[in-house]
Formats: sequence, C-alpha cells, structure tokens
Amino acid sequence: MTGPSGQWHAADRRHLRVCREAVWGECPAEPDWTAVPVWGDGFRLRAVNSRFSPDTFYGGWRRSVLVSHFVQVGGTLVTQLRPETAAFVLGMALDRSPAGEAGSYALDFYTPAGPRRYLGAMAEAMRLEMRAADGEAVLALRFRAKDERANDELSESDFDYGALSPVPFRFAGAQISVDGAAVTGVERLFLEVRNNLAAGPSRLGRVAFLLAGRREVSVELAVPDDGPAFLEAVRDGAAVSLEAVLCHPAGHRLTIALPLLQVESVRPEAAPGTISLATVHMEAAVGETGDDVTYTLEPAAP
Repeated sequence: MTGPSGQWHAADRRHLRVCREAVWGECPAEPDWTAVPVWGDGFRLRAVNSRFSPDTFYGGWRRSVLVSHFVQVGGTLVTQLRPETAAFVLGMALDRSPAGEAGSYALDFYTPAGPRRYLGAMAEAMRLEMRAADGEAVLALRFRAKDERANDELSESDFDYGALSPVPFRFAGAQISVDGAAVTGVERLFLEVRNNLAAGPSRLGRVAFLLAGRREVSVELAVPDDGPAFLEAVRDGAAVSLEAVLCHPAGHRLTIALPLLQVESVRPEAAPGTISLATVHMEAAVGETGDDVTYTLEPAAP
C-alpha cells in the first residue's frame, strides 16, 4: 500500500545478485554471489498465488470460499553480457551435467519496498538478441523457481558492481561467420534456447520439483539477400555451422558457436526504400564434437 512509508524509490535502487545452489531450493551456507546488473526494467520474477473456489453454489451466488491453492514463481531477467558475468549468465541456461541435469540458483533482489529471495530458480528458456541498428546484445532468461521469500536482512550495501566493466559486450563490431566464411551486413542475430522444464505437482503449496528436458536451440539470422546459398540449403536439406565472436574494447572476446544448423526456412524482407534482407531460421543439432551450442570467454591479456 502506498503512503507515508518512506519506501518510494527510484528504479536505480533495485539490485540483483545470484549464486549457484548445491541442493535445489536451498541457498548455500556460504554463497558465492555474482552481482548481475539488470537491463532497464528487466527483472520480472514474481510469485502468483492461485486461488481455489469450489464449483458449487455452497454459500450462495457470491464466492464464500476462496483459499490459497498453489504458489507458482517465475518470470524473466534481462541483462547484458559483461566480461566478468557473461560466462555465468550464459551458463545458467546452457550448462548441463554429464547426466543432462541443469543447475539451480538462488537470487537476491533488493528494492527498498520489499527485498526478497528466490530459491530453486532454473532457466526455462534463453533468448540472446543482437541487432545492428543499436549495436546491442541483450540476454533474456525466463525462469521457474521453487519459492519467493521476504529477505529483510538484505541491504544496498550487499551489492557491489565495482569489479564489473561499465561497458558490456556489444553486437557492434561482432565477427559473424557461416561455414567458416565471414558474413557482412548482418542486421539481426537471435539465439533461442528452450530447456523444456518439467514441473512436479504441488507439495505444501509449492512446486515439488523442476527437471530440465530435451534442449532445443534455434537461430534467426537476418542478412542482405545477396545470393541463393540459404535457399539452396532449404531445398537440399543441407546443414551449416555458425560462429559469432563479440569483441570488447578492453580486449576480451566472447565466442558463441553452433557446429550444426539445419536451415529450415528463408523469409524475404523487402520493404520499399530499404535493403532487401533474407531472414533465415535454423534449428541446431549435435555436431561431430557432440555439441549443439558452445560459448567461450577469452579474457584480455593482463
């Protein structure tokens, strides 16, 4: 409720830190926190308390019974890839154990009006959007979690961004190659990962478990329509490889590679007065190395 509580605040007083859990739904006793700056209004995790009302006329035509039924926790985090956090945030969605298990995370979110902790958060999906129009590379992670709790012990002094570069990796100046050949004029590159989480039933009003299923990886690439190569790949069922290298002004390099992409469709974009584009949709499979998508961070030389 608004009022003279003194908790009105500007958006720059909202902070996030994340740590890996050893046991799902339990914050470690000595957590190793990573400060993750939120991009814009990009933190949308929340608890939703579903209510139950019996499907009868008991109590009359008004709802006389409306009880808490099931609390579900989920939402999105939008951030940028910084040299110090890129591997961590990409790993939240991409890292799997040899048995295919995905990691879970505890998230501390501070706001003066209601600091809180999320437990058992797992990445259901990831979408990395890179656009030439603004040169940005923005990562969106969609989570499902076990629980949301109040965390009144949390304060602004618990968050320190001093070790982070003020400049994230950007799409401007990225090096894109298909089958080892450089591709120029890339307008958009979208990478989407779906982990297909399976959720258990309600246990004490919360989800009983979360399990990562089969991973699905896809790429959308918008390039100048300057040749039939992608069209021929659709007709012939041919596969291609793709690599994107993002360079940082300080000398860091982030490489995202997809060794085997099946070209599914090519959609033309040809508005009057613009350069004709081909928007290529590709689905990833496992290549000879046993990988569908990999990421490699090369820090700058000291």
